[in-house]
Amino acid sequence: APGDGPVLLVQGGFHAVALPDQLAGPTARPTVTVPARVETGAALVRYDFRRLDQLSGYASGMTSPGWHQRVWERTEGALSAVDARQESALAVLLDVADELRRVHRRTVPTPALAAAYEQALRLAALRERPAPLRSDVVDAVTSCFVQGDADTEGVLVQRVTLERLSGDAVGVLPPGASSPPLVRDTMERLRARRFDLEAVEPRTSALDVWRNPDHRRTSRVLHGLALLGVPFARHVAGPDFVAGTGLGRIQERWECLWTPLSEGALVEASRFGATLPEAVAVRFAQEVARATDEGTPSSRQAGSLLGQALVLGLHDRVATLLPVVRDALAGDPSFADVTAALGHLALLREGREPLEAHRVDGLDALVRTGYDRAIFLGREWQGEEVPPEEAVDALSRLRELLASPGAGDLDPEPFWALLDRLRTAHDLPLVRGTAAGLSHAAGRLDAESLRRDVVGHLAGSLPPETSVGFVRGLIGAAREVTWQEQDLLPGLDRLVGDWSEEVFLEHLPELRLAFSALTPAETDRVAAVVARLHGVADLGPLRSWDLAEDEVAAHLAASRRVADLLRGEGLGEWVS
Repeated sequence: APGDGPVLLVQGGFHAVALPDQLAGPTARPTVTVPARVETGAALVRYDFRRLDQLSGYASGMTSPGWHQRVWERTEGALSAVDARQESALAVLLDVADELRRVHRRTVPTPALAAAYEQALRLAALRERPAPLRSDVVDAVTSCFVQGDADTEGVLVQRVTLERLSGDAVGVLPPGASSPPLVRDTMERLRARRFDLEAVEPRTSALDVWRNPDHRRTSRVLHGLALLGVPFARHVAGPDFVAGTGLGRIQERWECLWTPLSEGALVEASRFGATLPEAVAVRFAQEVARATDEGTPSSRQAGSLLGQALVLGLHDRVATLLPVVRDALAGDPSFADVTAALGHLALLREGREPLEAHRVDGLDALVRTGYDRAIFLGREWQGEEVPPEEAVDALSRLRELLASPGAGDLDPEPFWALLDRLRTAHDLPLVRGTAAGLSHAAGRLDAESLRRDVVGHLAGSLPPETSVGFVRGLIGAAREVTWQEQDLLPGLDRLVGDWSEEVFLEHLPELRLAFSALTPAETDRVAAVVARLHGVADLGPLRSWDLAEDEVAAHLAASRRVADLLRGEGLGEWVS
């Protein structure tokens, strides 16, 4: 009858110790209800030594399977257990020394190698073992190969040693083993694009996505695998059209390594489709649905989705995304978010070759919509409804956009009118300074008008935070004014000279941020101007004291107490 046959039990070795007691006693046979029709699927995936290693996080694994493999192979070759372990210890030491010399350019003298082998043998004897074990080899390497502290200089040596002991062998599927269609399709596509799926070390692939159409198609495959969560290729350098970084570079650089983890992730992703293009399209559709299920997404999110669709080569899905982006731009109340999305759209339009954006109708109209929305929100912006740092970044983004090829036929006049209003009427001095700097750098604000702004904001009657905020925004947007505007540094010098020590320390972080935009050469130039203001040739060499912040604060507090005591005794001139 069904269910009366023998029972096959598959279990890990850790649980096997309890099995004899279970079989010895009267164990009731379970009743299992089997449906009339059961659809099942099974797939084998390869495993490797690194995943099998207990030190990699696999609790049921073994420690250093590569070491045990070496010993077992030598034992199978008719060597005794003692000889097999001695030879394995020597082989591991040779491999570690070779990798340190060849890959990491570390010096491992031959006498040190011989001493390590001798120490492994002597440690085994001291510990009453007939031959070295794994721990003896590790101790010998640490003692003889590490020059200095094991926790600092020895980190690389220890990592290489554990990798050699772990091993890099990868299993092989038997002929005819079941494999999901997505795994087969992906491996065929990668091999067709000349990726080595048998490599055991990561390899770097450079893709010229601007000029080579075949490289663009390869890039789409790698981006698709990343979307599916397949650990195969990692984008390490080059243009990133989704994040909007590295766009000045021509080549994408990917670090690729095919592992059993890659196959396992593809097995899990098989629910999205039988081929890689189908799975990527379904997975991307899920991302779009997640973003739109609760209403219209933010303009940033919508712009990123459009960029991701182009990067993945899903040009046929773009038509459904354009209304989503347009609605997001029209309804987003954030000046910073709309400006960021506008910059993203302009970059997509500028990257017509690598993204083949010429196939997208309506991208130009989206850029104009985003620009109009940003100007409208900027006109309504008066106070801190936009975080100051984000606001400054947004204004700079708009200026860069209008100066780039991605601006197309956008009219810059509304932007300059917006800057004029912000420069004279905005509540935040940081924003006023940024608007003045951007206008001056573009030749829209003459020197006399800038001088009036500078003199007005450095007047002693204004609160210190107002003056510092204006200076920070001005230098951040147009750092050349520090040596071109003759009233800026003298006015700032007078202002700081009138501050008490407490006020100076309170605003010192903001002043540091203000001048952090300068290059070292520009900093020297400003220092020379300040030195002349005080009648000296230079300010002297820079000094860096190795003191913690709380230690400096304690010393300053002690100095103030001493100065107060001296003044109380009529000795104030000593500290003046």
